[in-house]
Amino acid sequence: MLTAIINTSYSRQQIRVLVSTFAFGPQNRQHLIFVLLILVFASFSHHTRAQLSSSKEDPQQNLGLFSPVGTSLPETANNTGVQSTQNTPSLAMPFIALQNAPIEQAPKNGVPASLSKLYKEKKWDEALLEIAEISKKNPKNVQVVFIRSRILIEQGQLEQARLVLVGLTEKFPELPEPYNNLAVLYASAGKLDLAREHLEMCLKLAPKYAIAMQNLADVYTRIAAEYYGQAYQLNRRLTESDRKRKLIEALTKQ
Repeated sequence: MLTAIINTSYSRQQIRVLVSTFAFGPQNRQHLIFVLLILVFASFSHHTRAQLSSSKEDPQQNLGLFSPVGTSLPETANNTGVQSTQNTPSLAMPFIALQNAPIEQAPKNGVPASLSKLYKEKKWDEALLEIAEISKKNPKNVQVVFIRSRILIEQGQLEQARLVLVGLTEKFPELPEPYNNLAVLYASAGKLDLAREHLEMCLKLAPKYAIAMQNLADVYTRIAAEYYGQAYQLNRRLTESDRKRKLIEALTKQ
């Protein structure tokens, strides 16, 4: 009986029923006091365990934000040294460091220094004009096409950017970065299953691609929140599912 009491949180009605089973004679008064003390300890113990459990399940220290396009501070993504005030580090940067590609030393599929300069100065319209000229001479310049998709994202032309990235995955299926960036676009549009598929493909091509790995973890987290919400809608007694859903939503909005 002692074990059962310690591991249970009793309501007031249950306490009344339990106490009523004891006689109030002098001989049983000590037993009644002992039971009441155990009930107080049980209630405190249950509350303490609940707090500890809640803190252990808080994933904040391991939960990265899956930022939609246009919400992050300037950061360098994919170790290229190119910063963007509008894109997030979840988006892959061009395959080579733009500032390290002078025009006279640019490889066949490289990025001219003039385009690098326009990109860093965020002169998007001028950069797109130069990209159009470069693409006429060398339509297979994959870095330049990739930069075009990034500029379109910066300008908010997400559907056009998506089409460019889809074209890259079709022409160059061995490159992981376009899959990652497509996943970011799909996730920002709420298409989590498509985002997951593209991130999984990205990691098959580049298993140590840390940005894609974090993005996939964030997508899984958001999918989990959806299922927690659905579970609670189907069964309102599953309050733990609702609590976890709210926790995830609070974390991903920070």
